[in-house]
Amino acid sequence: MILFGLFIYSFNLSHRRKQALVALSLFTIVASGPLFAQTSPASQQQEVVEAPKLPPVEVGEAKTSTESTNSDFSYPQKPEQKDETQSKITDQCHSLLVSQDIEKRYKKVQSALEADYAEGMPKQLRTDLVRVRKDIDSLSVKLFEVNSSNSQEVNHIVQLTIDYLDKMISLLPKANKVAPKVRDQYVVPFTNISSIKAEHQDCMMQAAIEGVKNDEPVKSNGASINIYKKLTSELERLNENLYVLQTTDVQRFVSYRAKLLKKLERYNQDKEQAVALTSEIPSILNNVHREIETLLPGLELSTEYLTVAH
Repeated sequence: MILFGLFIYSFNLSHRRKQALVALSLFTIVASGPLFAQTSPASQQQEVVEAPKLPPVEVGEAKTSTESTNSDFSYPQKPEQKDETQSKITDQCHSLLVSQDIEKRYKKVQSALEADYAEGMPKQLRTDLVRVRKDIDSLSVKLFEVNSSNSQEVNHIVQLTIDYLDKMISLLPKANKVAPKVRDQYVVPFTNISSIKAEHQDCMMQAAIEGVKNDEPVKSNGASINIYKKLTSELERLNENLYVLQTTDVQRFVSYRAKLLKKLERYNQDKEQAVALTSEIPSILNNVHREIETLLPGLELSTEYLTVAH
């Protein structure tokens, strides 16, 4: 309506004014076009692009990931893995007990230990020390029968005491050396075997359980336990006594000997010192006797062990 009125009104204007009015009318038409396009609901509905309708998808029964995987690969189930692990444990324990023969290794240590203490250096040292102890006991009795006024008897009893001190001085270094040898030959190997047994204790128990289930008990287990207990108690005792044997100081007996020689020399120069000389002998003999008693346990097996072992 507005445009039509403008058109009628233009006929009454001059030619130039008509041109200007026509131009203004055209500008108004052009400017109002987008505005109407933006505000018109009909135009908005036409601009919306409808998505094409797709045909319905037919869904079938899909396989699970586990089924699709199992169709190509076969994995053992968890119970089978457990059985396989137990089987490996049992095999390992049988290898430890049978192939490596722990029981035989126990017996080897036991046999060598008993043979050495029956015939080897420990036996020889023990025999020598027992003989010295016996001689010292006899010398102590003779000491009460010595006539202090008889220089020959005094010299004889003192010289016998010095001889037994010399015997101890020769035996103690051998005892010091035999202690680490016994430890290296018997205590250390047995400790190593015990360590292996301790490390595989759980494995061995599991093997024993599996053996009972399968009616196949580990045959060597019971015997090895008995040998292990006997050797454990005996070697623990020996190890303590070997320490005493190894740490015995021979210099103490050297000083006893030097002291007696010095007093004997003075006695032979001055006969009045006989009583002072002979009075030194009892305490020296007692110390020798006491030392021998502390050394013997490291050179012999206990009666309790031998009673249980045989």
